[in-house]
Amino acid sequence: MHRAWLRGVLAASVVAVSLLPLGVSSAAARADQAPTIGSARSAQLADWRQSRGDAAHRGWNQVESTLSLANVGSLQVLWKDSVGFNSSPAVANGVVYNGDGIRAFSATCGNDGDYCSPLWTAPTGYPDWASPAVGAGMVYQQSLSGLYAFKVGCRSDGGQCSPVWTNLSDSAAYSSPTFASGWLYTTSQSTLQAFDVARCAAGGGNCDPDWTADLGDTMSSAAVYQGRVFVVDASGYLRAFKAQCGTGGATCSPIWSGNLTAPTEGTPAVANGVVYVTTYDAQAYAFSTTCGSHGATCNPLWHTQLTGGHTHASVAVTDSTVYFVTGHRIFAYSTTCVSGGGTCTALWRSGKPDASGSFASSPAIANGVLYIGIQGVNQSNGKLIAFKANCATDGRTCYAVWRSPLLGGMTNSSPAVAHGQVYVSTNGGTFYAFGLPPAP
Repeated sequence: MHRAWLRGVLAASVVAVSLLPLGVSSAAARADQAPTIGSARSAQLADWRQSRGDAAHRGWNQVESTLSLANVGSLQVLWKDSVGFNSSPAVANGVVYNGDGIRAFSATCGNDGDYCSPLWTAPTGYPDWASPAVGAGMVYQQSLSGLYAFKVGCRSDGGQCSPVWTNLSDSAAYSSPTFASGWLYTTSQSTLQAFDVARCAAGGGNCDPDWTADLGDTMSSAAVYQGRVFVVDASGYLRAFKAQCGTGGATCSPIWSGNLTAPTEGTPAVANGVVYVTTYDAQAYAFSTTCGSHGATCNPLWHTQLTGGHTHASVAVTDSTVYFVTGHRIFAYSTTCVSGGGTCTALWRSGKPDASGSFASSPAIANGVLYIGIQGVNQSNGKLIAFKANCATDGRTCYAVWRSPLLGGMTNSSPAVAHGQVYVSTNGGTFYAFGLPPAP
């Protein structure tokens, strides 16, 4: 997520490639295709329940089947909300959560491009950068004023809901909460915090974390995978923690660390035993999730220097392809290039998004299509655009296959793709739901 504007306004401080990947053609051909999954698991995967879709932050809807390369060119605005900022939406059980505060909408509230009325709203004290997360019957939102938990379905008359519990002791958070296995993980101000949400809901009121870890002034959200929490701290280290390392306000130390060249504003993504992360200075890294223990410092499986400006975006990764984004380029690499410290060649890269424009959001992948937000000059003229996710394997430059009309402001919000719709906000103050035209 691009936060250069936020630094200027709020004075926030934050502080290659030659090995041909094995099996590129066959792997790329399989990327982003819906796998064979049981019905219960498929229903869960069809939602986009938190930042980057799931707790591992892969940015990939594995079971989307309505939208495809064949019809993406027909996308149009189905409905809108008159409130929007930089938060990315969440989608769960037919309800869409616009994360400016919380504004909950039926996903089917309209199809004529007009504005919809919310089912309920809830204030969080400031226009939010963070994305909502849905789990254990609650919607969680982290804002500059703290952490809030609201009951799912708390109203349906458009009224305002009050939080079931909060944590307001450590505010100024620009990162998103992550829900996994009954626990919520947040990074705010200077700490990683972990909450047993059942305990917090039972107690109500202000809930203190079960355990914390010092991160410095980080802007990275935490990713959770197989009992481990992965986050980048302010000093430029990827840290791995045990997901339930303590209770009663314990202070935890990392299991292992990976030395990066700089901090990041994005979120790590984890898939098939590999953690992928980019840094602000446009370095891309891949680490094994089990690379060390007892506080060890690990070397990456591979890393590469990207081009095209600084990196603000989070990583997206399917089973075969990992996507990194800089200000002016998208890069796709094969996930098979985990080569013991070796180097990798990009499968494809994008052209610049527009004349004098830049990529402003993180990518979302669904059914062979990559969606991403862009901005024009001076953070204006935002659009949602789409690429063929597997457009090449020979390193060529690929170009967008669809562009939305101008959306106003920059499209800094990362898209969410679920149930045949694509949702995105602009910092011009509007939230959009895109989908296919209604049947005549």
